Amino acid sequence: MATGRVWRSRSLELALFVLGLVSLILLGTVVTLTIDSGNEPLWALLLFPALGVVYVVIGLLGLRGRVHEQGRNARRLASS
Repeated sequence: MATGRVWRSRSLELALFVLGLVSLILLGTVVTLTIDSGNEPLWALLLFPALGVVYVVIGLLGLRGRVHEQGRNARRLASS
């Protein structure tokens, strides 16, 4: 049974990593297109994708921490 939990945890970590990677690629595309468009003010236009990245990073870290906390709780229950 322990093997199944480890596999699921690593699978979720891989999924979160891929989601973060895809988000960075999308950010690069949006920033490139925004800079290339020539619209002004550039700082305001780049503020929206920057806030989106902060939101995604906080969400990914929160999910990762929650998964690890659930694993710790499951181990505590199994040992008692």
